[in-house]
Amino acid sequence: MIKDQNTFKLFLKNNLLYASEVTKILEISRSTLSLLKKNGELPAVIESTSGDIFLKQDVRAYLDRKNKLASTNLPTPKFHDTKTELNQDELQQNLAKMGRIETIYAYFDQDDAIIDGFYFIDDDKQLGALKWLQAPRLILIDEYGEQYWLHCGTAGYIGGGSRRTEEILQSLPSEGPAAVPEIPGELIELIFKHHIVKFVLDGIEWRCYPKQSMFLTKNLKEKVPASLYWYNDHLVLLQMTTPNGEDNEDTMQMLKHYSEFIKNPVSFIFYPNIEEAMKVDRFNPTDSLFNSPEVYQLIIKDISGRELWLALDIYSQSPFHKPQSLKALLEYCGFNVNEQGISGRFIEWLKVRISNNTEPIQGTRDPVRLPHKAIRYGIKY
Repeated sequence: MIKDQNTFKLFLKNNLLYASEVTKILEISRSTLSLLKKNGELPAVIESTSGDIFLKQDVRAYLDRKNKLASTNLPTPKFHDTKTELNQDELQQNLAKMGRIETIYAYFDQDDAIIDGFYFIDDDKQLGALKWLQAPRLILIDEYGEQYWLHCGTAGYIGGGSRRTEEILQSLPSEGPAAVPEIPGELIELIFKHHIVKFVLDGIEWRCYPKQSMFLTKNLKEKVPASLYWYNDHLVLLQMTTPNGEDNEDTMQMLKHYSEFIKNPVSFIFYPNIEEAMKVDRFNPTDSLFNSPEVYQLIIKDISGRELWLALDIYSQSPFHKPQSLKALLEYCGFNVNEQGISGRFIEWLKVRISNNTEPIQGTRDPVRLPHKAIRYGIKY
C-alpha cells in the first residue's frame, strides 16, 4: 500500500461532500441542513460563502444517530456498570434483581471480550464507516441468560482490577433463591495468572477455564498489531501496520495469528487499486489528519459474517513482483485460486501491472468441503 500525498488526496476526494450532495443523501432541504449545522448536529469542515463542505463520516454519524443504527444486533445486558471503581451497594442491589449467577467471564484485554460477544458501540468515536467498540472486562450471567456487565473488574495481573474481580466473586449471594456455592480460593487465584478466565457453576461445584488471549502474548514484542471495529452490522479485524517487504510476510503472520477470528472463510474480495477500496470505505482514517489513511485491499469474510481486512505491499505504479505471496494468502484460507471462475481473471491479473485492472476480484469456497487450515493443522499463539 502507498502512504503518500496521492493516497491522502484520494481520501479527501472520496470523503468530502458539497452541501448539495449532503441534502440529497439526507433527503432534506438547504434550510434544514443550515439548521443542523447551526445546532451543531452536523458541522461543516469548511464554511464558505461559495458553499459549505462536509465530511462523509459526520453525515454517516448523523444518520446513525437519527436511525439508531448503532444498537442494531448488539448485545443488551440487564445491567451495565461503566464505572471503574466498585460500588458494593449498587452491586448488591443489582445482584438481588438477577437469578442465580452460573457463568462468569473476566478479561484483561477488551478485544477478547468483544470476540466472545460482549461489546457496545462508542457513539463518541466515528472512523468513516468503521465504528469504535468498547467492552466490559467482567461479565456475570444468571440462570436465565441475563447479563451484568462491569468495567471495574479485570483479570491477568496482580493489581486493583483483578482485586476488584476477586471482591465481586466473593460477594455473590450465599443465601436466598439466588444463592451460589463459594468459589474456592485456588480458582480465584487463577484470575491473577491468566488474561481470560471463565467460571461455570456445574451443579453445586464451580469449574474454571483459563484461556490464552488471541491479542496478547507473553512477550509483547511478538504481538501482531490488530484492532476490532464494527462495520455494517458485523465485526471486522484490521491489520494495523503496513507490511514490510514485497513478500507480504507481515500480512501472512497477521493471517496466521488471527485465523481463529475467521475459522470458516467463505469468500474474499480483492481491490486491485487503492481508489476502488476507498470508494467502498475499506480504510481506517484514524491518522488521516496529517497522514495517509490505511487502505485495505484484501477482505476475507467468514461464514459468521466477520471480516478480516488485510493491508498489502502492492504499488499501483509498478509490477507486482511477488504474485505468489497473494496467492499464498488466499490458499492459506482454503481458496483454490486455480479454480475456474477465479483463475482466468486472477492469475492473468497477477502477470500485469495492477493499475491496468480496476474491478474487484472475488472468490468463494465451501467451508464444509474445504476446512480452514487453522482448523486442519491448528494455530499456536
